[in-house]
Amino acid sequence: AVSQITKITTYSETSMVSFSSPSSSLGFYKIRMTLSDGTALSTSCIPFAASSNDIQEKIDVLFDFDQNGVIDDGDASHVHVTREGDGTEAWGHGFVYTFNSRGSTSSRAI
Repeated sequence: AVSQITKITTYSETSMVSFSSPSSSLGFYKIRMTLSDGTALSTSCIPFAASSNDIQEKIDVLFDFDQNGVIDDGDASHVHVTREGDGTEAWGHGFVYTFNSRGSTSSRAI
């Protein structure tokens, strides 16, 4: 079951995507998650045109979701990421990322 849905929209006045090489990007950003206790966690730099899988991998290594004392494969996919858009002008030169939180065994809310 999904316990929380968050959307992030990236946009730009000009294209930030190299359409000759769609996996490349002309800019970067970070995502910061704040836990209910005020602890802030930030991803490493994310390319502007990152795929949903790229972002999900960045989220997976932020927190010990299963509370076993280590950040490992057991923490993967507690937050599922999807992406809409193609970086063209019709999408505001950006993307819409949806984050579906599947919860955590932690008592700390995200």
